[in-house]
Parts: sequence; C-alpha cells; structure tokens
Amino acid sequence: MEYEITFDKSNIRQTKLFNNHNILIRENDNDNWSLYYYLSGKLIWKKEWIEDSQLFLVNESYFLSKNENYLSFYNLWSGEVLWKLDVSKLGEYLHLKGTKHEELRAGTVHEIYNYKTVLVALLRNDTIIGIDSATGAVLWQKPLFLFISRPVQLNDKLYHIVTGVDVKNMLQVYDLATGKLEREVEITHPVLKENTFFTKRFINDTYIALTATKTGEILVINHKTAIVEDYAKLPNLKEKIPIDNIPQVHQNKVYQLDGEGTLYIFEKEE
Repeated sequence: MEYEITFDKSNIRQTKLFNNHNILIRENDNDNWSLYYYLSGKLIWKKEWIEDSQLFLVNESYFLSKNENYLSFYNLWSGEVLWKLDVSKLGEYLHLKGTKHEELRAGTVHEIYNYKTVLVALLRNDTIIGIDSATGAVLWQKPLFLFISRPVQLNDKLYHIVTGVDVKNMLQVYDLATGKLEREVEITHPVLKENTFFTKRFINDTYIALTATKTGEILVINHKTAIVEDYAKLPNLKEKIPIDNIPQVHQNKVYQLDGEGTLYIFEKEE
C-alpha cells in the first residue's frame, strides 16, 4: 500500500525511512524546528525541535539525536526522551587547557556505531566510548589514535586503520561490547605512509578499502591477513575526493567516485 505525505521540500532538512512505512521528518520552518513521526502514512506524533541535530535510527523502537556535545536517546513510538549524555568532557585533551586550542578539548561526536544494547560514539578528540543504550551510562572509554581516523563497523567489531607519515601504519580491531583491542597488526604500503587524509572505509566479510583523497590511490586490504591485495589510482585527478565518496568492492571490481562526479570502475586481473 502506498501513502502520500505532503511537505514543503525547501523546509525539510532530514528524512529517515525504514520498513517501508515508518518515517521521521525533521522540518525547519522560519527557524522553528519540528520533528514528525509517521507510521503507514498516519501522523503518530509531532514535536517542536530546537536542536539542529542529526538523527540515527537505532532499531525499530529507538532513535538517537546527535547535536555537538550531546547525545539524546528517544523512544520512537512516543517521541519521549529516555536519556541525554554530555560527552564534552570525555577523553578531553587536558594539555590544551588554557591555550588558544582549548576548544579542541570538546568531545564532539563524529560517528555512531551500534551493536545490540551498546552504542559506540567516536568523539572528535580521538576517543571512542561505549554507552549502555538502556540507561545512557558510559560503559567504557578508549583513546583512538589520530583525530582524522574513520573506523568502520563489521558485526560486533570496529576496524581502525592508523595512517600517517611518522607513525606505524596499523590495522586495529576493537570489540564493540567491551572496547577491548583484540588485534593489532602492521600494514606496510607506501600509500598509507605518504598520505594523511583518506575517505571513510568500505568493509565486507573479507576486505576493507580506503582511498587517499588527494592522490586518488585506492587500497583494498584483506582485513583477515592485513595484506594489501589490490591497488588502483584514479587517472588525471583534478579535485580532491570527498571523504564520503567511499570506495566499493564487489566480486573482482572496485568502484570509486571522484570529486567531479565521475565513477571509475577497476577490474582485478585474474
């Protein structure tokens, strides 16, 4: 069955749709934010929404709101807030206190991961925290090397590649439930050593892939062996590749979208 919901498209900032029926819409009308929840085309609730926040669906019953230093957890069916967590002081750079860079101490949330009852947040200050989704309590906290890191989740594990010129390039695997570093192995490849900025990571059951945003060099790494199994480079790259243009690996092909909207397809030679 199809449903039609009419909104002024110019006012809609974010829409979340799942299960073909349930929809969250965040609307901005004359700076008055509103959040709507529809089920099968019927409006269930509407709330005034002050925060300019991002929304993350956790499962069919809850959603998470991310706004600068705060995480807020809501019941999807009622819109009721269950808990709020201020992360601004978690994992802060204490040595920056009193300097002109003190604002970097704030724990702004960059990424959200979720496994069963544990929410994991990547903070701007190189920290990952595990949160009990039922209570909002912080279960564990770990430093994560490099501010520009972009870990990626696979099932109950978080895969992190340490990149950079003056560091040892490593593949690290963390358990999402406990934050425990389960595996750490060195990856040797000049692209990791010569570049600092990379796209977010692609991952599947075998491979993790990332692309250097400046040079357009793509690495496909077997995350079970930490061996770089494939390498490709975009020709005549003019614009830097946006961080969200994640490489895609399917069967024997690698797909990469550059900064000008051109899609490149590389096929691995047998």
